[in-house]
Amino acid sequence: YFFDLLNKDEVLNGAKPAFLEKGPYTYREVRHKVNVTFNGNDTVSYVNLKSFTFVPGMSAGTENDTFTSINIAAMTLSDWMENERALIKDLTSLALLLAG
Repeated sequence: YFFDLLNKDEVLNGAKPAFLEKGPYTYREVRHKVNVTFNGNDTVSYVNLKSFTFVPGMSAGTENDTFTSINIAAMTLSDWMENERALIKDLTSLALLLAG
């Protein structure tokens, strides 16, 4: 399940977020063990490859559905910075910008 933010512009202006639950989105996981090596100390080593296949019949939407979410870490940091000095706010904004 995902939670789609319905009022992005309002939240950016300080409003309480409103969400719509979307889903479920179901994927089938397939695992393959490759490069299997039987070691001299009675252990086995291998590389575990995983692949995921979308299962439309068990999903409420498609893989092309879009949703908007909140970056909780950035929102928390923003709340902490609300009463900080301008220099601290500017440095925090720069760090968030550089972090992507």
